[in-house]
Amino acid sequence: MQNNYYVLRQLVKELNPVLDSARLIACFSQDKEELIMQFLTKSGENFFIKAHLRANLSCLSFPNEFARAKRNSANLFEELVGIKVCSVQEFKNDRSFVLRFENDKYLLFKLHGNRGNIVLLDSNGRALKLFRSKLVKDLSIDLNGLAKSFDLESTLDEKGFVRLDKIPTLDKRLRQYLEDRTKNSSPDEQLRIVSNFLNQLENEPEFYVNDTAGKIKFSLFQEEATLFKSTSAIEALNYFFNKKIRVEALTSEKTKVKKNLQEHIKRTGTYLIKVKSKLRQLEQNDNFRQNGDILMANVHLKSVKEPTITLFNFYTNKEIEIKVNPALSIQANAERYYRKAKNLNIEIEVMKKNIQAKETLLLKLEEELEQVDQIDNIKQLKKPARSTPAPAKHDFKEVIIDDYVVLIGKNAKQNDLLTLKFAKPNDTWLHAKDVTGSHVVIKEKPGQNIPKYVLEEAASYAAYYSKRKTDTLCPVIFTKKKYVRKKKGLPPGAVIVEKEQILLVAPAAPQ
Repeated sequence: MQNNYYVLRQLVKELNPVLDSARLIACFSQDKEELIMQFLTKSGENFFIKAHLRANLSCLSFPNEFARAKRNSANLFEELVGIKVCSVQEFKNDRSFVLRFENDKYLLFKLHGNRGNIVLLDSNGRALKLFRSKLVKDLSIDLNGLAKSFDLESTLDEKGFVRLDKIPTLDKRLRQYLEDRTKNSSPDEQLRIVSNFLNQLENEPEFYVNDTAGKIKFSLFQEEATLFKSTSAIEALNYFFNKKIRVEALTSEKTKVKKNLQEHIKRTGTYLIKVKSKLRQLEQNDNFRQNGDILMANVHLKSVKEPTITLFNFYTNKEIEIKVNPALSIQANAERYYRKAKNLNIEIEVMKKNIQAKETLLLKLEEELEQVDQIDNIKQLKKPARSTPAPAKHDFKEVIIDDYVVLIGKNAKQNDLLTLKFAKPNDTWLHAKDVTGSHVVIKEKPGQNIPKYVLEEAASYAAYYSKRKTDTLCPVIFTKKKYVRKKKGLPPGAVIVEKEQILLVAPAAPQ
């Protein structure tokens, strides 16, 4: 309804004083279905018209300012740039209007729903260029044929009722609105109601933006969930466009987020089914330790000549065949089975931890999926899901040296978090030279240089929490954190250091 004749009629009234003698200074597109026009009014102010002509939404808006992109921007209708506007004219009972320029060219705004277009015409009304070039029928458009005339008397049926479908300015929603208002009315009463309503739309229209079951709609009558009301077509169109774009963008983003979450839930569920099945098989077939025990009970057998050996299984009181390596002794074969048992137990424990982690993740994903519908801010949806947050100070070992905070990573993963996520560029970073060890960070105190004794004590911690902790003296490198970086592919805790200096200190644990 935002392109209804009565909306455009009021819009033309508002545009005429603004665009009178205004000069078009830019006309461009950054999107194949969106045209931006910038005018310089006679009062020296900028005025923008944005035509949004998508198949699913055709609408004009009038932003206060618009920043043109440096790339992917094309100039259009260049014949009109630098030319003044003479007038803005409506077409009676049609969803279109035209800007007439001083060079006797016209720019037609044809806002016919999903066939909306902007057409450049010459002084004779012949189409020269189309904004939406695919709508080739617009090349044969006739300005004189756009205006439509009708009178209510001609729409009356044989009983004297107004045929609302014969009124060209009424869309489906307006017809339904009038049908509801004139239900059970006599012909004369219906004619009066319809005539008064059309008069109001013609002379004193009011514009509404409504939220109908979550859909933002422009309207010429008030509904239950009215978000905005105005007698200004420009104000109402701006509110409608901005609100609808935000709501639709949020809805689109929600759909994407929900789809990603549903796919993640499905993958996680499939993983759990497979891993639980494998875990059951491993637990049921855990015979390695038993085989080792049986072999050790027969360690008196000096050698094995065959790849299998038959022995008494004192766990089941039955004979059992056990695979062995003939090149090894019975004891060595038993040790092989014990190692397999140990490795199997480790694998089982890892599987159980993975299952627990995936079950926790599954619950979290299902909670997030439930919460998506409650979110009303697109920024919340665009936050990186399940990203690793910067750790708090207490996640690291913390030591205070005369008001200087020293943080120490406890393992390779924490070293990465401390250096890459938590430390600031001007913090001082320390590490034992050429060996593995903890990353140590001295937090900067703006405007103050770190005293040498603080630097040396922190270096002694870096030496202590490294492979050189038992050395008498240990070389420790230090630099600003901004000179420490991690190259793609490096293992946890490994970094590249530049502009480092070296201290020679005795390893010492923090007191």
